[in-house]
Amino acid sequence: MRLAVLALSVLAAGCAARGSGPARPDFGPVVDAPYQLDDDLDLAEQVDHMWGLAPRAPERAAERQRLAAAMIARAARHTDRGRWHLAHDTLLDVAALWQGDGAALGDGLAAHAGTLRQIAGTFRRAGADAEIVTALVLVHEADPAGRAAERAELDEVLSFLDELSTAQHGEVGRHARVVPALAPLVDKGGPPWLVDLYLARLADRQRLVNDVLTRDGASFELVAAHRDVLLTARTMARALARAGRAADIAAAVQELHGIGSDPKLNRLAAAVAAPAATARDWVLLARWFRDGDEGDPESALAVATSALVRFPDDATLLVAAADHASAVGRLQQPIRLYQAARARAPGDAEIGGRLTAVYRERLAQLTQGGRPLAARALLAQLEELYRELEGRFGAARWKKSRAEALSTVGRGLVSQGLLADATALLERSARLSPSTDAYEMLGTIALKRERWSEARRHLAAGLALPATAPQQRYARAKLLRLAGDAAAGDGESAAARKHWMAALAMWAALGDEIELPPELGGERLVESGRVLWDLGEPDQAVQLLETAVDVDAAGGNTHIQVVSFFILAGRFAEALDAYHRALGADAIGDFHKVYMSLWVLAEARRRGDPPDPLAVDYLESRDGTLWYDRLAELATGRTTLAALQPHATTRAQRAELAYYTAVLGLAHRGGQPPPDELRALFDAVIASDMVLFFEYDMARYWTRHGLAKRP
Repeated sequence: MRLAVLALSVLAAGCAARGSGPARPDFGPVVDAPYQLDDDLDLAEQVDHMWGLAPRAPERAAERQRLAAAMIARAARHTDRGRWHLAHDTLLDVAALWQGDGAALGDGLAAHAGTLRQIAGTFRRAGADAEIVTALVLVHEADPAGRAAERAELDEVLSFLDELSTAQHGEVGRHARVVPALAPLVDKGGPPWLVDLYLARLADRQRLVNDVLTRDGASFELVAAHRDVLLTARTMARALARAGRAADIAAAVQELHGIGSDPKLNRLAAAVAAPAATARDWVLLARWFRDGDEGDPESALAVATSALVRFPDDATLLVAAADHASAVGRLQQPIRLYQAARARAPGDAEIGGRLTAVYRERLAQLTQGGRPLAARALLAQLEELYRELEGRFGAARWKKSRAEALSTVGRGLVSQGLLADATALLERSARLSPSTDAYEMLGTIALKRERWSEARRHLAAGLALPATAPQQRYARAKLLRLAGDAAAGDGESAAARKHWMAALAMWAALGDEIELPPELGGERLVESGRVLWDLGEPDQAVQLLETAVDVDAAGGNTHIQVVSFFILAGRFAEALDAYHRALGADAIGDFHKVYMSLWVLAEARRRGDPPDPLAVDYLESRDGTLWYDRLAELATGRTTLAALQPHATTRAQRAELAYYTAVLGLAHRGGQPPPDELRALFDAVIASDMVLFFEYDMARYWTRHGLAKRP
């Protein structure tokens, strides 16, 4: 074998010929994937980590600076590529790092004044209102020496917007364009002077519209044109809350009368502003932001965290802040807050329950992000917490919660190819409290390894569980399809057909009974299409799979499933069509697009077809620092195996590098690798145990069908 060309430790151990008991390749020690701030999920996790640090801790300030630098560089790349809306969103995220501390924004941005000025110039040429305003304000804060010029230009932009709106609606339209242009940055906090400017424009706009209503009465046209004024008090309160100035809400809103005022808000804000305000008064004001159709957990969290400065030891306030942080989507901040609340109210079991729930979400985040070591460490902490809770409140109360935590980590470890540890955790979970999640994953592991009887046993245990609620029946339908696959693998065609028919009926019933969100609606159709294919109805299966990408047009996961299914099923034309649709969808991320591009290139090569030009063009456009960008460079000849190999540090990356080396002929300048080397590469991918990866399924397929074009 000529495996030296790959220079991968994953293959260094070699693989014996099939049937002679191949030695398992050495994938090296288990390591966590490093955080890369160019990755959207990693960046979001690191921002979450920043908010999880203590508010006045030096570590938070340092982390904020690190994140801001990475995000501003990202915004500059977006503007270079003409992606102005993405650049603007990124700048807003930068400002949000200082939410509640807008006065410090300028010092934080000072090192990036030049880059921000360049971005502002790009926005200026694009002529976009909110983008120009945001960039000018950030440059104004970052560069004190040039503030007069930026403020003059900002005033000019705002005056121009007022001229446009008054020309359209008359005097009553004044500030109708200014308010929405200022709002995006103010919503993130913004510097104090900007918040004050925004509040003044809001109040002035409300007075103008209210005066017209009082004088002339309401009309459909007037209300339709100025509907935003109906929420003036809430909008002002939101701006002040997010700026860390909740105590100022009362003074701002008490001047409002008529349309857009809110008596309940007046009472709650006055209670908070009173000298004798209590923690409960702040809790009630925070809760007000969550009420009604305009639920706003971010402002509620801002109010609660402001209150914690005055009442740091109040358990009720700590829990409220943690609840709001969870609703915003944060994980590490609510963990810190719930822990603080537990220390002050150890006899409150409900706090313990909320804390364990956030721990489970964090465990899922770590495992899905490729960080099994961090997940194991956190699981150890959580298990210690469960032991403490069981000692205080009894074990029975925490059985299901503990089982869910074990299942969460177990399922995550499967995605990292750590099947032995995953199986142990999933089996522990099932013993504690049987669940379809645990049995589904145990069955999937066995199925992927073609252990049919074992898969059938696990799936039968899952199917024995009750399934009355829609969520339970959704899970049961997936179990039925898997059970059919296992029975078919075991040679039991009648049992397979029975399970598949039951799955199909359940999917159809669910579609009739409940309205599923797009991602679940897409999955339902994909699952139904798989079943129809197995039942010998390929035309109907293809129709459902094509409908799935219509239903979930912005869903990367749905497109991934459809493209991979069509490739494995030998329907390459349909795979290309679904891939091209994904490529043209802005809402589908680069991660999904890169991998689908690699798949269609590999399949075209296997079939002897010319490479898809759109896939080649897309891969050639990728020039980032992320792993999948490096794979794109490798596939298009812009880097070498030797250069990429040191970056393949995780089990998943090494398995992928082995796979794409094989299917794209990278070690042989695009030519056919020798059969023994090709088999060794595929055996290494299979031995990686990355059973949830498409590359694993394709490696099994290629070992059976080779490079020959399908008949």
